[in-house]
Amino acid sequence: MPDSDGDGVPDKDDKCPDTPRGVQVGADGCPVDSDGDGVPDNEDLCPNSPGTAETKGCPELDERTKKLIEEKVRFEFDQARVQDGYRQLLDSIVVALEKYPDHVLLIKGHADHIGSEEYNQALSEQRAQAVKDYLIQRGVQNPDRLVIRGYGETQPIVKVNTRLSKARTAAARAQNRRVGFEMNTPDMQLNLE
Repeated sequence: MPDSDGDGVPDKDDKCPDTPRGVQVGADGCPVDSDGDGVPDNEDLCPNSPGTAETKGCPELDERTKKLIEEKVRFEFDQARVQDGYRQLLDSIVVALEKYPDHVLLIKGHADHIGSEEYNQALSEQRAQAVKDYLIQRGVQNPDRLVIRGYGETQPIVKVNTRLSKARTAAARAQNRRVGFEMNTPDMQLNLE
């Protein structure tokens, strides 16, 4: 029996006789589409959640999820411990990650300007790691899609007048001690800068 594309389905039964080698096919010889969105798995960046051809098979994030991802986890001075008040936010992020099982979450840690750049870089990475650890502890599926980056003191939300006393700049500095998020498709179109 001739099988032009070598997928194990004879040409007479193969509805897709030119499937690229190595692509998983169904009984009809056509590429498998696990989520039924019309984008075959071999071209689908999100084979476990239905999307569209324009989004490479990935679903668009809903408004609620987009708002959630804009939230920040704040930290006490010189601390990388997730405070109890942020558990509800992080639990909601776990739920969002369940809803979008193929998406990747970038966890971005930041520090204020007090201390050396090297110290703040390490502290920002520890903060991102603490959030990642919490999400894993709460049972995130596929934790390898949680990506952490530390930005040290390089991306303040609030510009702090460093000539003022620590007491006068405390509120501004507190805004800069944070972890932020970005959620995107698995092709990792994440802004890592």
